[in-house]
Amino acid sequence: MQFFYHEDSGAESIILDPKDAHYLFHVRRFKQGSTLLTSNLADMQLYNYKHERKNTFKLVALHSKVSQPKAYAHIILAMIDLKDIYDLLPTLNALNVSSLQLFYADFSQKNRKIDMQKAQKIVQYSCMQCGRMQPMEIAVHKDLESVCKAFPNAVVIDFLPAEAIDKSFMDTDIYPNLNGQQIHTIQDNSKELHSKACKHLNLTQFLDPNTYHSGYDKPPKDLDSNQSLSSLEVKDGGNLVQNILKHTRQTFENLTQQERQNISKGGIIIGCEGGFSHNERMFLHSTRKVHPLQTSFILTAHLVSTYIAGLCV
Repeated sequence: MQFFYHEDSGAESIILDPKDAHYLFHVRRFKQGSTLLTSNLADMQLYNYKHERKNTFKLVALHSKVSQPKAYAHIILAMIDLKDIYDLLPTLNALNVSSLQLFYADFSQKNRKIDMQKAQKIVQYSCMQCGRMQPMEIAVHKDLESVCKAFPNAVVIDFLPAEAIDKSFMDTDIYPNLNGQQIHTIQDNSKELHSKACKHLNLTQFLDPNTYHSGYDKPPKDLDSNQSLSSLEVKDGGNLVQNILKHTRQTFENLTQQERQNISKGGIIIGCEGGFSHNERMFLHSTRKVHPLQTSFILTAHLVSTYIAGLCV
């Protein structure tokens, strides 16, 4: 234990409630009369308290303020089994994740309601163990729409392998004219894809061209920066689309450490155990950068969250 959390740390004296006293004296085997290092997890300050009697401690010393690395990563996770979420909290907190943003996806069980008091207590105990003095934040969003509003620059981790992502895309009715070896013209294809996906999810606020995010910092190399998608012809069954998909499906592991850290500042969206629904995938692929993983086997949402956080620190 690096320090003991008490919300009144800094006051002349503090009194532990029965649960905290039991944890300190019986679980941690703290010796009566000893000095206890505490934090209120708010002011980046450590305080020394000496045990006086029963559950009462008196302030005896003030440490200088502690400097710690800034937390920046936001993990945006679809609601999964609550036990898995509670198990996940101390790990993400110790990895210095800034916040865990939960949302209800199509495949989430809507009757799952996280106990925020319990969750915050878990994070507090994690801080005591790892020494972090600014706890990870936890928030809950009602659906994918709310998450996209709150994190407009978030990227997506898709559980499907890259080739499966391609097939999922080409099997939709979004690219109806990309069959065979014929030559076709794309009429603002990326915006049409975006529009169709939004309509599937009834996300009308994303239909505004001003809020459209193509997901690219730069156009793919095959595109002339002076050309628009509507002016390009596609040969061989849609090489342009394949090039765009190749651009967006770069595995998360193949990004540089700096790229992953920059991405995590905007948020990383992870689906629940069933991944994303067809409609969600259509919407996310048309409005976000999407990265598959390079793992040998399919990971659970719980494990993916830990894996991604580990790659971003």
